[in-house]
Amino acid sequence: MKKPEVLIVGAGPAGLTLAIECCRHGVPVRIIDHNVAHSTQSKALAIWSGTLECFAAMGVVDEFLKVALPVRHFIFADRGKILNKIPSNRGIDSVHPSPVILPQSHTEEILERHLASFGVKVERQVDLKSFSQDDAGVTVELQRVDGSFESVTVSYLAGCDGARSTVRHGLGVEFLGETEQLGFVLIDAKVEGDLPEDAMFTSWGEKYTATFFPVKKGVFRMFTQRQDLSDHSTPTIEEMQGYLEQAGLGHLRFYDPEWLSYFGINERVASHNYVGRVFLLGDACHIHSPAGGQGMNTGIQDAFNLGWKLRLMLEKIGDPKMIAESYFQERYPVAKALVEESTKLLHAGITNSKIARIAKEILVGVFLHAPPLQELLAGKLSEMNIHYPDSALIEHDLLSVDKRKYQAGWRAYNSAVVKEVTGEEVSLWKEFLRTEHTLLIFSGEHLSDERRSLMEELLVHEEVLKLAPQPLAVWHGLIPIGPSEAIHFLDPEGKAHRHFGITSASWILIRPDLYVAARGFIDEQDRLLEYLEKLKKN
Repeated sequence: MKKPEVLIVGAGPAGLTLAIECCRHGVPVRIIDHNVAHSTQSKALAIWSGTLECFAAMGVVDEFLKVALPVRHFIFADRGKILNKIPSNRGIDSVHPSPVILPQSHTEEILERHLASFGVKVERQVDLKSFSQDDAGVTVELQRVDGSFESVTVSYLAGCDGARSTVRHGLGVEFLGETEQLGFVLIDAKVEGDLPEDAMFTSWGEKYTATFFPVKKGVFRMFTQRQDLSDHSTPTIEEMQGYLEQAGLGHLRFYDPEWLSYFGINERVASHNYVGRVFLLGDACHIHSPAGGQGMNTGIQDAFNLGWKLRLMLEKIGDPKMIAESYFQERYPVAKALVEESTKLLHAGITNSKIARIAKEILVGVFLHAPPLQELLAGKLSEMNIHYPDSALIEHDLLSVDKRKYQAGWRAYNSAVVKEVTGEEVSLWKEFLRTEHTLLIFSGEHLSDERRSLMEELLVHEEVLKLAPQPLAVWHGLIPIGPSEAIHFLDPEGKAHRHFGITSASWILIRPDLYVAARGFIDEQDRLLEYLEKLKKN
């Protein structure tokens, strides 16, 4: 076994995802955790489209879909009277458009098992005691449960060790924000009565808002605010039943509770998510209210963003400092916006004055019946609309295409195409699930001899093939003529061209994390060459 180059502290969803990504990208990794086993509590439940796409690239999405519960609707009610029922996949452009529900304990179990298939096991009951770094690496002191110590040096350290992160404290990074002067209680239990099993359901009354999620077959979670701020005790089933009555849901009855808990809320973001060779991910660098169910997903996507970049830094492909800074440029604004938005969502949800209830009834019962606003809500929650406008690893353009999502810095989307060799209709997006970059070239509807020549030259460009070894070529009603290095697809009716905003022969470069790095017309290759220059091996 190769000497580990990356040490991950914390084996929650973010840490496990980063370890898997390191393995996929050929980065020797070691992962430690204080706990004797993975979480046994349900904790985070929702898994959104953006995360399901990450899981697809990791080769584990089918394991999740086998056992997770689908969420098909968001339902809003006033004192139990339903005001709106919004499809959760409204306008979501993804192979996995609907969110699913799975207890965090099961998520960690699946990820840990998948990590073990790479030959890496979580080292449990091991603590990080201290660390120091210099230009050559990071030296860490570890302590085992038997009291023994170990000193080890790695190239990079990743703190995935939660809100009280030892790694963050060791860096001296500020955790900026505040603690809400609010208290909340939750219950996971069986429910007697008519409650949809495939929806996130919210009902508000004069004082309380009750929000329901399915946890697993026959079990639901409900959480709400507790008015007595001095009471931090574990709630009783009777207390939780009382909140149902006041939210207009007295026809429901809890029984056989599996988990009752009190929790407070912190809303904080680390001032920087990396220092030198040390990175922070997940709750170690951003914590917030559970409103919207975004926290675990954001941590997983932090890891998916960083994994492929660690390989570049280790192999000295490009400037390591620039690549490390791109992690901050891309993920810090996401974390900051998430904390701000979840705070607003929380306060909108729990504010139940007469005026607030009227406002919510108008917003939810009138305006949110409009499909564009439903798409906006579903898109925000799905995490498919996250983009990177200020990254050194994105070559932005001024292409005049119909929708902003077609631009560089946005996710690569999907379309059906026909595989030229077999005549089979396939998903183009699934061809992007690689550990390398993907060069995607479209012929356009009308292809001059000059542009065909440029297209074919690009498909065999030596420097391009080093970064993106197997290009994809999509032909609009034309007979493909080109080198064998490429995989050829047919788009006879031009559906894929229209979906990607293609008006004439063009290229798109897609990163391993499924984001568009750069794009341009076939005779505009400056941005592509600039990106290649950034990722030249030193």
